[in-house]
Amino acid sequence: MNGLRSLLSKSKSESPLEQMFEDQLLEYGIMLDQQFFVGPFRIDFGIIDRKMCFEVDSVAFHGSYEQVQKDNRRQDYIEKKGWKVLRIPSWMIHKQKGLAAGEIALKYFADSLTEKERLRALFVIKRYFGYTDENISRGITMEIDKNNEKL
Repeated sequence: MNGLRSLLSKSKSESPLEQMFEDQLLEYGIMLDQQFFVGPFRIDFGIIDRKMCFEVDSVAFHGSYEQVQKDNRRQDYIEKKGWKVLRIPSWMIHKQKGLAAGEIALKYFADSLTEKERLRALFVIKRYFGYTDENISRGITMEIDKNNEKL
């Protein structure tokens, strides 16, 4: 994967978790904008022209009550600027390898996926959720929405 990363991306990932998420996205050929600002806040990953950002949250950094409050204020500011903020917990990247990337690939990049990439994403999601083809997209939406409710 390191060779593919060097060819496709000039990584701006600032943590091992961000790098792992970037690598998982690259498996679907997805390169997101990285480490850009919305007002005073730096965004982990995003799609600037869609005003959508993806924040990778590790338990170590985002687990305390104080940090959750700070993250909520930050998210409120970004959303008031017209952006959609999707928070991705570390378990979706680390423990359930590829789950977040697969969901993002299917939900936001379905038209540009190859058949092999689409099937891989469906397999990862079906393995985790135990869904059938009929309710897979409902599950994707439910899981992303559940992970983005404010604490």
